[in-house]
Amino acid sequence: MKSILAFALQAVSLGVVAGSYVLKDDFNGSNFFDNFYYNSAPDASKGYVQYVNQSVAESSGLVSYHESKNWLYVDNTTVATSPGRKSVRIQSNNVYNQGLFLFDVSHIPWGCGTWPAIWTSGANWPNSGEIDIMEGTNENTYNSMTLHSVANCTMTNVSQNMTGSMTASGCGASTGCSVKDSRTTAYGHGFNIGGGGVFAMEWLTTGIKVWNFARASVPADITSGNPDPTSWPIPQAHFPFGSNCASSNFKNQYIILNTDFCGLANQTFSACGSDCNAYVSENPQDFSNAFFTVNYIKVFDQQ
Repeated sequence: MKSILAFALQAVSLGVVAGSYVLKDDFNGSNFFDNFYYNSAPDASKGYVQYVNQSVAESSGLVSYHESKNWLYVDNTTVATSPGRKSVRIQSNNVYNQGLFLFDVSHIPWGCGTWPAIWTSGANWPNSGEIDIMEGTNENTYNSMTLHSVANCTMTNVSQNMTGSMTASGCGASTGCSVKDSRTTAYGHGFNIGGGGVFAMEWLTTGIKVWNFARASVPADITSGNPDPTSWPIPQAHFPFGSNCASSNFKNQYIILNTDFCGLANQTFSACGSDCNAYVSENPQDFSNAFFTVNYIKVFDQQ
């Protein structure tokens, strides 16, 4: 029989981590963007945006690697014309079915006209589902975490142990079931001035949980590379599966990061002005703060 030490050494050699998770993908460093496809298709969310391909993104300086971080910008020098301001929407080459996803981000886009998101979604939308991990608009200070799925998925009358507040319980494609995290460190300027943080999403057959850790409160097990969600505090969002919503509604999903403008989120623009498209078009200098800096994205499989 093997000794306890032998089993421990074998576990280390296999990459087994605390919390029954093993590292699957680690996107970081100068080859970060090699793991993504630049989706330049027209925006299905009807935003005032022109997503560009890899060649244009690189030649225009909309993506870069420096200061040991990966940067995703929007065009902040040119008056935009239809279909909208240039931006990037990157989509992982790999497809996922459940797991633990960590997004270490130092800065997220923020300000009037912006609509950034970190999310996962399948090619067969909405039948493959969508999981919004970080989403905000304009100068809002809160983060929204949302599921979009087929019409028979709901979060009505289910037990949810979470710190966020449910703002919509029907998970249908058009609106989604959504949870609001109102902490000032959850999104926007408050998130950025604190040095960002880590968004975590655990996707299991029993449900989906989302955490948002400000930089000063990132768990030590995440920092060490051995994440253990069982030791973390109550999540900001919890979407349990069961008779209310089948886990099979969420499958074959890509990781996506993008910065959109206006579009379906335009209803929150009123505090910034009367015409979102015109504002985004005519004020390129106002988008110097509309960028992502990503330290890493890690995906773990359950052991």
